[in-house]
Amino acid sequence: MPIIKCKTCDKEFKIYNSDIGRKKYCSVDCRNEGIKKRVKFNCIICGVEFEKHPSRAKQSENKYCSKKCAHVGLQNRETRQCTICGKDVTRAKSHFSDNVLCSKECTNKFHSIKQLGEKNHAYNKVEMECVICGNHFNVSYSRVQAGKGKCCSVECKKLYLSELFRGENNPYYKNGESSILSRNYRGYNWNEQRKLALERDEHKCTICGSEKNLQVHHIIRYHDFDGDYISANKLENLQTLCGSCHSRIENRQEIAKLNKLSPKPTPR
Repeated sequence: MPIIKCKTCDKEFKIYNSDIGRKKYCSVDCRNEGIKKRVKFNCIICGVEFEKHPSRAKQSENKYCSKKCAHVGLQNRETRQCTICGKDVTRAKSHFSDNVLCSKECTNKFHSIKQLGEKNHAYNKVEMECVICGNHFNVSYSRVQAGKGKCCSVECKKLYLSELFRGENNPYYKNGESSILSRNYRGYNWNEQRKLALERDEHKCTICGSEKNLQVHHIIRYHDFDGDYISANKLENLQTLCGSCHSRIENRQEIAKLNKLSPKPTPR
């Protein structure tokens, strides 16, 4: 256990590691005595002598004996000209920076000028053709150099990545099929199609009419489409079922046996 000195009586005592930087006194009496300690200062405005606790005395370089003297001290102001419009701006010296701006309009204009030309983050844009839909769009040269900016929208990017990581290019691909980690994947549009199927079926099981534990079932199994999620997730192939009806339609035991025969993913 660490050993420190009491700030009041200089007695050495042990503390826990969790109390380092927090515990300063060896006892309650020493703590009460330490709280009573004060440091004397002279007010920089009126010269009156006053006392402050040492912890509060370190908070500010300017020491005032009262709010009235503090108000007088803060009136130490300076007048400068706005960098944009030249209007006089009067503020406390501590509130001035290298660039003096008098209003939001001048601030916006200043940043607009600051980012003109080569200083702008979008400088030197290049016209690219989307690899999915063929639309032309502009993208910064730095993104092109980094190998990015191939798609014009988020939707096209999802399609591009889906095609890019299909089959053997998928990180979970092994021995002709995806591993168990990716077995639950139903394509990038699954969440949207699932929502549409629930709305079409009025959030009720199409067999028993239950509104609890609803699931969306593929009439033709998803894995029978060989990764063609667009065809697998069509609304005519989706059906809203409750958990009980879903278990009766699909032979869970047979599916469990197939999962056991499939290769297990190697731990990372």
